Amino acid sequence: MIGKLTGVIDSISDDHCIIDVAGVGYAVHCPTRILFAMKVGEARSIITHLLVKEDQLTLFGFESQEEKSCFLNLQIVQGVGAKMALSILNNLDPAQITNAIIAEDTATFRQISGIGPKLAGRIVNELKSRKDLFIGSHLTLNASISQPHQGSSTKAVVHDVMSALANLGFNRSDAFPIVQQLFAANENISFDELVKNSLSKLSAH
Repeated sequence: MIGKLTGVIDSISDDHCIIDVAGVGYAVHCPTRILFAMKVGEARSIITHLLVKEDQLTLFGFESQEEKSCFLNLQIVQGVGAKMALSILNNLDPAQITNAIIAEDTATFRQISGIGPKLAGRIVNELKSRKDLFIGSHLTLNASISQPHQGSSTKAVVHDVMSALANLGFNRSDAFPIVQQLFAANENISFDELVKNSLSKLSAH
């Protein structure tokens, strides 16, 4: 299995690049934002995944392990193959994908060509139900995000939601007014609902 390539960018096309590794040119399919950042002749290391089929071998390349994990985890969903997973990563980065899943925001996925309401719903529902799904160090659908707060203090719920949003990369100064407003409107709101509703409002900004 080829997990990483380090070499010189030989050429760049719309959906892939050729990376020269010790005189051997590897065609690597990458998200467009990676391709746009490349320059012919530069030295580059690319994290890769080799897709093996009966009639072909295809290399996919990524900037980070979390992007690669996201690519692989998207394919858990029925109807999402390697081509569609790459198309999603062409439009959304791992943080945006994870936020949309947690917030149950199917509209984010429906904006991508080839994804209709049914597939968008499957992406959200099937991945949100995977509590063991790990996309990256700060993008984990696990107990720290999905379990309700167990403490008795209502103020602690706001504190815990703020911590969860900060771990997802949101600016505290942007998140706090939204969390505070939602909590003030319903002090009995659960941790799960407060996270989901806050993410929905933050994503709309």
